[in-house]
Amino acid sequence: MNDKIGPALLVLGYLLILTADIFFMNHLMGARNVYWTGFTCSMIGGALVLYKIVRR
Repeated sequence: MNDKIGPALLVLGYLLILTADIFFMNHLMGARNVYWTGFTCSMIGGALVLYKIVRR
């Protein structure tokens, strides 16, 4: 279970960043909050993936 949290957060973060781009293009509110949430998720997920790779 712990092996799947990092990649899942990474993909979720990327999807949220893409969603924020769509929000921004359509002038919808909340694009900045969605972007920063996606950025945070992708950074945490990427750090977990790198930690898992380095730890092996």
